[in-house]
Amino acid sequence: MFVEVGFQTGTTEKGAPSGDEMVIPDEAVQLIGDRTVVFMPKEGEPGHFEARDIKVGGVVDGYQRVLGGLAAGDRVVTKGSFTLKTQLLKV
Repeated sequence: MFVEVGFQTGTTEKGAPSGDEMVIPDEAVQLIGDRTVVFMPKEGEPGHFEARDIKVGGVVDGYQRVLGGLAAGDRVVTKGSFTLKTQLLKV
């Protein structure tokens, strides 16, 4: 399953709007050593994926804040990202 990266309006701890924040489902984010990655489909290669390093903030309601490495509209793997991680580690 894929999800397109989008924006969500967040709030500060005091409830004030903090502006638009990029978020992705928490299950899309994987840790590989000291790297934080998401898996993305490879262009022109159906069924093939690549790991992309990203920078994340905290988790809010099951979503990770994305601080860098993705753009709005990027497609990332959600369901099955852990399986892709284990396959990558076998190599």
